[in-house]
Amino acid sequence: GNPTNVNVPVSPTVTPAAAGSNQTGTATCGKDNVTLDATPVIETFEEGTWSIISGSNGSFGSPGTSTSYGPVGIFHGTEGDQYTLRWTVTSACSTTWDEMNVTFRQKPITSTIAGLNEVCEGTVLVDYSVEASSGSTYDWTITGGTKTSGGNSNQIQVTWGTAGAGNVRVVETNSANCEGNSKNRSVTKNPNPVAPQVSDNGRFGSGQLTLAASGAPEDGSYNWYDPSDNSFESGTFHETEIIEASTPNYR
Repeated sequence: GNPTNVNVPVSPTVTPAAAGSNQTGTATCGKDNVTLDATPVIETFEEGTWSIISGSNGSFGSPGTSTSYGPVGIFHGTEGDQYTLRWTVTSACSTTWDEMNVTFRQKPITSTIAGLNEVCEGTVLVDYSVEASSGSTYDWTITGGTKTSGGNSNQIQVTWGTAGAGNVRVVETNSANCEGNSKNRSVTKNPNPVAPQVSDNGRFGSGQLTLAASGAPEDGSYNWYDPSDNSFESGTFHETEIIEASTPNYR
């Protein structure tokens, strides 16, 4: 008999799926979403979809949505978690897929710096610290003084310089190589008091004396030491006890 021709539709090969590069580096520190960039489908008969192979509490879409699928979009996850994502391209005849990994690295949360916020100028070996986290290192910066011990640990000692403003700053880097937000502690370095001036005084015979001091700064004060009973008394003027020939000096 005569041959019969039959038309058989043949679909072209489906576009090879390419999910894009892994996103597992420090660029994800402190984040809970990344931008996806898979190879888009080419033909109208193809369809591309994302799916989660491993990891929980993830979703796809633009920011604020969870239903928009596409080669370029946003994947939302949880800071500190890891995910494997698959980009699948399908047609009537075949399917291709490719996977990529996402790691949302967690930033450290550094505690408040503990230590003095007011010192006298030149004070040495003043302790400052933050709470220790396993695997973390700490980068300290001192303004107006010098770090004298502690290295990159969570506890250091500082020797302060001349009077004025000072600051202690620390940045924590955790075992995931993520830097936390810096913490600061302002420090006021007060000037050391000037030695007071006391005029010599005396009398003939026993009795009391009024002693006067001067030279303290405007907000300073005086403490008088009475050697007769090892006591202290505050004030610019000091009325002594009965002075005898054998009474020691006052300070």
